[in-house]
Amino acid sequence: VAAELRKVGDPDRVERLVLTGSAGLWEAQSNGQLPKATRAFIREQAERVFHDARHVDDAMIEKLYESLKDRVYVRTLLRLARDTQAYTLENQLGELAVPTLLLWGENDRITPPDIARTFHAAIPGSQLVLIPECGHAPPLEQPARFTAELRRFMCGGE
Repeated sequence: VAAELRKVGDPDRVERLVLTGSAGLWEAQSNGQLPKATRAFIREQAERVFHDARHVDDAMIEKLYESLKDRVYVRTLLRLARDTQAYTLENQLGELAVPTLLLWGENDRITPPDIARTFHAAIPGSQLVLIPECGHAPPLEQPARFTAELRRFMCGGE
């Protein structure tokens, strides 16, 4: 993990970095197993991702339900969850030497804004933008605002 972070922090490899709802500092603890993937459970979890639950529809739930029938996909999810709980990047964030934008949903319940503030305090010169009325998926929930902030940052707007 540290080696990968150094690659990201290397101005010769990365010009700018954008983090949105990112893992690496704090993750909700689990027992390493997924509960039975009923459509009701999937809907409940999907609704936590958004500030406005109207973004969750039956087609989304069905697609997620079908995905969770794939054993390889489920094993990958479990491995990812385990790895994000096993490592913290807090002590390495100060090594980032590239302009960094933290673009976060103000109502994120998965990685709350306090996590964004911790990233911001640890990454030298970073910018923090909290998008109002937005949960964990800013590109989906507030696409116009997300895109405007992303363009501003990527075009050199500080």
